[in-house]
Amino acid sequence: MAFVENFSVESDVKTEVPARVPGVRIPPLPIFLISFIILTRIIKMQESPTYKDILEIILSENEASIKKHLLASKIKNIRISGDYTEQRFRSLLSSLLPQRFGVTTGHIMNSEKKISPQCDIIIVDKMVVHTLLPFDSKDIFFDIVPMESVVAIFEVKSKLNDQKAKEGNEEDSQSIFKAINQLKKIVTEVNISKNNKEKYLLGGNKTSNEEGFCTNPLIGILASEYTLDMTKEKNKQNITNALFESPAIDVIFSPDGFLGTRSNENKDFLIDPSGNNVNSKKRYFAYIDEREGKFEKSQIISKGFAFILTYLQDIVGRCPNIIKYFDFK
Repeated sequence: MAFVENFSVESDVKTEVPARVPGVRIPPLPIFLISFIILTRIIKMQESPTYKDILEIILSENEASIKKHLLASKIKNIRISGDYTEQRFRSLLSSLLPQRFGVTTGHIMNSEKKISPQCDIIIVDKMVVHTLLPFDSKDIFFDIVPMESVVAIFEVKSKLNDQKAKEGNEEDSQSIFKAINQLKKIVTEVNISKNNKEKYLLGGNKTSNEEGFCTNPLIGILASEYTLDMTKEKNKQNITNALFESPAIDVIFSPDGFLGTRSNENKDFLIDPSGNNVNSKKRYFAYIDEREGKFEKSQIISKGFAFILTYLQDIVGRCPNIIKYFDFK
């Protein structure tokens, strides 16, 4: 979609010239009149793009990526399909986030020398020490990052479904329950808390008063496509219960038309970096699905990225105790 249409100055200002009558000279158009015609054309065509135009571009890119990873899946190259999806989401988040944040993949390490399982997407606060050992070469790309610098963790799926494990079989690789279990393993291994009440300033220094930012990381699931069925009450309840297991999942988002988050009793999306509602006895989950026809896909994309960006603007990384990380006595 072009915001400014191409046009030819020659064709736009050309006038019909009648057959030349001997002895009669046809004067050329004055230069100011030609300039006026061109300027009028430009003003008419240069309409300011709306945010919906921008989101439609994001949507078209998402649809192109879906076709690519589906092709990879059809030829049984699951590894390429997954890698492409993860890279696409990392690139998209990197383009939206301010330079203060870094988007990477790899493992999280804590000062007790414990290392998490592989994380598809890790967002770190670059205003504190945020990498211990980056691997960035033609063949290998991943980071080992200190736990205190982590502000978001995402598990990424190409086509998220709600299939549960059958006895004796592994869970489907694209299952929302498998994604939740992977996130649980990550935060448990390195002891990431979702209910830290302490407040910090930009740069990771702890503040002694109520002002400041929280450090409870955003935990979520991203998917290019989804086949979740939230119309069945039992299915919806199973997913909701799993979302509130440790760690509490903040957001499930697919630019293909699905957004689900923890919510309040009024079904309002709950953005809660403070962790106040993590241990709440009353648990609510709100979702919007493009297939139900209440919201357009572009609206869901807008709400999804707004949720992520709003959460991250209210969170900082902490200063890790680097001496402990490098003390191997």
